[in-house]
Amino acid sequence: MAEYAGSAVVVQWIHSGGTLSMQGECRSCGVSSSMETIDATAGSDISKVFLPSFAEWEVTWEGVAQDNTTAATSGTAYTTALAVGKLGTVIVGPFGTAGSAVKYTMPAFCQGHSTNIVYNDVVTLSTSWKTSSGGSMTVGNW
Repeated sequence: MAEYAGSAVVVQWIHSGGTLSMQGECRSCGVSSSMETIDATAGSDISKVFLPSFAEWEVTWEGVAQDNTTAATSGTAYTTALAVGKLGTVIVGPFGTAGSAVKYTMPAFCQGHSTNIVYNDVVTLSTSWKTSSGGSMTVGNW
C-alpha cells in the first residue's frame, strides 16, 4: 500500500460565527478514539474480564499563526472561533475531498486554544475538540 503526505488534509470548524477552514495553516491534525471499560471480574475468573463502555472521540489540530494583515486568518478570527466551550461541528478529511475520500464529522465543543510564541520561530496555535452532548463521530465519505 502506498504512503501519502498529510498536505491534502481538510479541516473545518463550523460554529455559530461561521466556518473556519483551517487546512491552509495546518501543521498536524489527529483523530483519535478510545473506549472506557468496566471491570466485570468476579468469582472464579482467572483473568481480568472487561466489558466495553462509552466511546470517546477527540480531534486535535496545530497550525501556524498568521499575522493580522489577513482578516480571515488573523488572531482575532481564531481566538473567537476557538473559544473554550464553543459548540459546533468539526470535519476532518485526511485525504482531502477528492473522490470517495474518508471524512470524519463530529458535533463537538472546543476545548480552547493554546498559542506557542517562540523567539526565533513562527508562532503556532493548537486546539482540540471532544464530542458534544448526545453526539457521536460519523465516519463517511465526501
